[in-house]
Amino acid sequence: MSYVRTAYRKTYSNTGIITAGLCYTIPITDIERNEYGPFKRLTIVNNSGSATYVYINGYIVGPSTVSTYEYLYSLPADSTLMIEPADNIFISLNPIVKNVSGSNIEVGKIIAMFQNY
Repeated sequence: MSYVRTAYRKTYSNTGIITAGLCYTIPITDIERNEYGPFKRLTIVNNSGSATYVYINGYIVGPSTVSTYEYLYSLPADSTLMIEPADNIFISLNPIVKNVSGSNIEVGKIIAMFQNY
C-alpha cells in the first residue's frame, strides 16, 4: 500500500483589529497540522501601514540532521515574507504576528498562506 499525501493550500487573514503592541496568532488548527503538515511554504503579507514581527517555530532538515528552528522576522509595513521549500524550513506551530507600531492594524490587512508542496 502506498501513501499519497493530499496537497494543501489555505489562506487566512486577521478577522479583528490588531491593536498596537498586541499579537495575532494565525489560526491553523491541530487537525490541519496533523493531516496536511508539515508546511514547506509560508507566505505572510503585511498590507498595513504598520511594522510587524513574525515569529516562526518549526524545524530545519539538513543533509544528515534535523534541528529545531525559531526565528523572529521583521516584516515592515506593506511587505511580504516568503518561506519556500528550498529554505528547508518546515513550519510546525502557528506563526505569530506582532504589531510593533503605534497604530492599529485593520481587519484583513495581514494575510497568511500555508502550503505543503
